[in-house]
Amino acid sequence: MSPSTSSMALDNVTKTMAQASAVDARGSNFNDVHDNGYQLNSENHGPQTINTTINQYTQGNAKERQEFADWLSPLSFRQTRGDIYGHRREGTGKWVLDDKNFKDWQSGTVKTLWCPGIPGAGKTILASYIINHLEQKKADDVAVAYVYCSYMEQSTQTVYNLIASLLKQLVQDSLPTFDRVKNK
Repeated sequence: MSPSTSSMALDNVTKTMAQASAVDARGSNFNDVHDNGYQLNSENHGPQTINTTINQYTQGNAKERQEFADWLSPLSFRQTRGDIYGHRREGTGKWVLDDKNFKDWQSGTVKTLWCPGIPGAGKTILASYIINHLEQKKADDVAVAYVYCSYMEQSTQTVYNLIASLLKQLVQDSLPTFDRVKNK
């Protein structure tokens, strides 16, 4: 990819974020939450009612976040990874966690984990194993975002959609990220 193509893709994502501020026509904002909290405090509601209200707000927020994420990109690499990981044979990929190259990459000694191989060698399955491992072991404030590129899906896997799908995963995983992106 040429530098000008990268720059155009990033500009497109920036424009998308500007458009995203208009998406929240029906969503809750801080004032809604504050008003609801005041209402709960001023009226004598039992714990069950308060928990129900909090759960409804949280579910509504999760739904809004998912709708926004789906709007960002049509690509769903989490589903792809789940399908791939589900088709691997038990024990496949365990060796990679002990590999020096993986350990160097995981520790940050090297910035790129390169996995070359011929078609059908198992690179995609190995990648799904690594991603699954990272998601299980990550700290709460760490995000794991990834893409799977396929020559058969070149028409939908545009640079724009690939970059937007990374942002989509960050929005899905982090409410603060969602709020920052939504309010841009």
